[in-house]
Amino acid sequence: MGNNIYLQRTGLAILLAGLAIVSLVLSINNGVGTGLLFSLLPLFIVFLIFCIQSPLTTFFVLYITSFGILGIARYLTLPFPPGLIIDILLVFNFLVILLQRLWGKNDIGQVYFTPVLVLSILWMLYCLLELLNPMTSLANWSTTVRNLGIHIVAFQVLVFFVLNDMEKIKKFF
Repeated sequence: MGNNIYLQRTGLAILLAGLAIVSLVLSINNGVGTGLLFSLLPLFIVFLIFCIQSPLTTFFVLYITSFGILGIARYLTLPFPPGLIIDILLVFNFLVILLQRLWGKNDIGQVYFTPVLVLSILWMLYCLLELLNPMTSLANWSTTVRNLGIHIVAFQVLVFFVLNDMEKIKKFF
């Protein structure tokens, strides 16, 4: 049993040393940013696994990021549209919920069609019909109307799925 722990520590040390060497080589050849991104890759993978196991954590990441990225975009010029990160996280949230359903976990709630959700869905349909307007383009629609129509419904549905009991709601607030 002692040898097994020694082998695990040795393997981990070799893996970390290899990661450090590759990060150093990437930093020298391609710049510090590339080496730093590569060295943070294991932390990102662990965080991704943790998020896939916990839809509540994934929802918190989306909620915090949606406020944070829009606040940052107000004062800094980003090389990409800030709504793109929110869209990616929304899709990731729904993928996590789908995986939880496929794995048979009963921790996911269900959607209740409240009057607010029904009105939001009608508004989303109206916003989707804006694509048929000959005076608009897909680029204009995706930067303005998409956030007003689709995100409202998507966030409400995520709240129904993820915050389905009082314990989770208390964690949120």
